[in-house]
Amino acid sequence: MRTVYTASFEPHIGTLDTESPQHRETRYRLEERFSNFASADGLTLPTHYTIQYTEELENGHTVWSQWDTAVKAIKQNVSPDPRNFAVK
Repeated sequence: MRTVYTASFEPHIGTLDTESPQHRETRYRLEERFSNFASADGLTLPTHYTIQYTEELENGHTVWSQWDTAVKAIKQNVSPDPRNFAVK
């Protein structure tokens, strides 16, 4: 299962030379992939989650990032440890 989000933005208004490589539209793409579904207390949840992010900039450069997460255990109704909220 996956979800893909995309967005594009035109160059800034007021530029004279729109054919210049510095004045391309900027494009964003975010893709989420969910897999390895498992049941826990009547819920079916993914245990593997991947995000790919791409940003195509006006200057022609591309930024690409990927995050990959795997779940080892699914627990419900677990009380949080108060130490996680202590100001340090």
